[in-house]
Amino acid sequence: MCPRAADPADSTLLRAGGSVAVATLVSRATGFVRTLAIVATIGLGLVNSSYTVANTLPTSIYQLLLGGVLTSVVVPVLVRAAREDGDDGEAFAHRLLSVAAVGLGVATVLATAAAPWLVGL
Repeated sequence: MCPRAADPADSTLLRAGGSVAVATLVSRATGFVRTLAIVATIGLGLVNSSYTVANTLPTSIYQLLLGGVLTSVVVPVLVRAAREDGDDGEAFAHRLLSVAAVGLGVATVLATAAAPWLVGL
């Protein structure tokens, strides 16, 4: 049997996978260096804990409110509106953006008012 010829798609996939692996490694390394710099600058005490909570709490709230909603609900609805509406879904997208801006504004005000409770949580 003769060996199978190399498929160009296989080499492209390997190259892309390698790029993602290198990018992930660089990201992890720079994140570790960032953490070391923060610890060297503000120490391991109460200030560091306060900084960590202040830095991660907004991201956690964002992920709870929007993380899964954007990918599982909003994108498919926008694609369907673009396919079915006469204006390629532009009016629907404007209405959705308006509702999202108002909703996020309300969520921001509520999260700011509830910040002491959220930090304690």
